[in-house]
Amino acid sequence: MHSNLAETMLKQESGNLAEFEYDINQMYSVDSMNLEDLGPLGTFNSQGNLVVLSPPDVSEETLDIAYAMPSMPNIEDMMPVSPRGPPARTPFPGGLNFAVEINAADTNRKKYLYSHQLNRIYVDIKTNFPVQFRWDFERAGSPMFVRATTVFSDDAQSEKRVERCLQHTHESANAGVDPTIVQNVLHSSAAPGTQGVYYCGAACLPDSWYSVLLRFDGRPQESYSHAYQFVCKNSCSSGINRRSIDIIFTLEDHT
Repeated sequence: MHSNLAETMLKQESGNLAEFEYDINQMYSVDSMNLEDLGPLGTFNSQGNLVVLSPPDVSEETLDIAYAMPSMPNIEDMMPVSPRGPPARTPFPGGLNFAVEINAADTNRKKYLYSHQLNRIYVDIKTNFPVQFRWDFERAGSPMFVRATTVFSDDAQSEKRVERCLQHTHESANAGVDPTIVQNVLHSSAAPGTQGVYYCGAACLPDSWYSVLLRFDGRPQESYSHAYQFVCKNSCSSGINRRSIDIIFTLEDHT
């Protein structure tokens, strides 16, 4: 399934489809109509293969047989994986009419300034700015996810992932924090470990893009809102290093 995609260009100045996949074990099942072919009793071994057993003196007409199923993780409890490579950049509302907005009326001029006409936000480092998401909730499944991926605006830099600078990476506050959270220049305003907030990306894989993924399970409503913050400046000598950046928001489901 192609993701629904919306793009918002967010530029830091005063200081600052993608699909995810699950490896799901194949589920094995036995149709009750085939029991006569399998024998009076069967089970599955650790490799998931059916092993037919035939104990003596058992009548298959009277035996209620329960076939063991290999355990399969609950798909809603599985951690999302990180997309490989940069996300698509073309705005695409998709069949659910996905839309992303920042309310300019909420602008705090001392901390951040949003221009609706330019579709840009000018924001200080570690300053929360709220983003609103809307889609056709009645037509969507549950849960749904919104992924925020930071990319360089310039096409010439588009194949390079955005990483946090060395100075802010080695802050004392980052001791013991998951490296994926530390390296991501965009953070949720919620504390690390908050339910429904996931940080994605693998430092050892250069094509594993850093992103923040939110899970939404609530009832249909007018919109959802979540606050983000940047933990690096575009003036940092490494990391962003004075290059303009965008955030691409992607609406996703389990597939």
